[in-house]
Amino acid sequence: MRMETLEFPMLTHQPNHTNQGGAFAVVNNPIQPITTEVIHISPALAQHWLDYYNTNNRKLRPKRVALYAHQMKNGQWQLTGEPIIVGQRGRILNGQHRLAAIVEANTTVPMVVVSNVDDSAFKNIDNGLTRQPSDVLKQLGINDAHQGAAVARLYLALDAGLNPCNTNALALVTRTDIADWAAGCSLNLQDALSEGRKMYEACKGSRTAWSVLWLLVTQRYGTDKALEFFRSTALGTNMDLGDARLTLRNWSMKTRSEEHTSEL
Repeated sequence: MRMETLEFPMLTHQPNHTNQGGAFAVVNNPIQPITTEVIHISPALAQHWLDYYNTNNRKLRPKRVALYAHQMKNGQWQLTGEPIIVGQRGRILNGQHRLAAIVEANTTVPMVVVSNVDDSAFKNIDNGLTRQPSDVLKQLGINDAHQGAAVARLYLALDAGLNPCNTNALALVTRTDIADWAAGCSLNLQDALSEGRKMYEACKGSRTAWSVLWLLVTQRYGTDKALEFFRSTALGTNMDLGDARLTLRNWSMKTRSEEHTSEL
């Protein structure tokens, strides 16, 4: 069966379909109107599409796949309007990293799929005016949206096991990653920015790092424990030598210059 005679799944495709080959059908006229649908893509189906329809695409970035897979396995992945884009001949024009992540995570994920896009559009995908994470954060009512984007980027990098001191690793956290994550936890992010600002005023150091620490501590121990830890660290009183809070406070007080927090 020749690839150019294959049609990508249309609206008649059933969401829970798991047949690896059944997502495509032979058609007499492969040029069809552009269609959009939500498909629950299984690991087997994603692998099939990658094996047979991901030709002449950009080089796959394993660390980005690992980041997406981590989010999918931990229930952090959300269905957004960003689609898997498929050409008129069935070729994957956009979305190979998400498909590869589904395979790596070994979990079925719903995805918006836009099919029958002109194949020549491949060179223009992602070339338009890029929406900055801060634009989304502003819409969510986040104060100091630029700082919020820096906090989100560092948090997501740590959550994915990336090296936060490596700028190339931080760059793997995309604008879309930041926007999607912030949309699901805007209240937590706003609290983190507020607490990070207070700790910076009390102990200097890094506003971004303090805010990320707030997110990590509240996630593991809850808000009450986080407040107790932050308040006592800020005051620096009634602590014995060797207390982790005092060590953190003293180290932070020596760090007077805050890192650059502009968006990458």
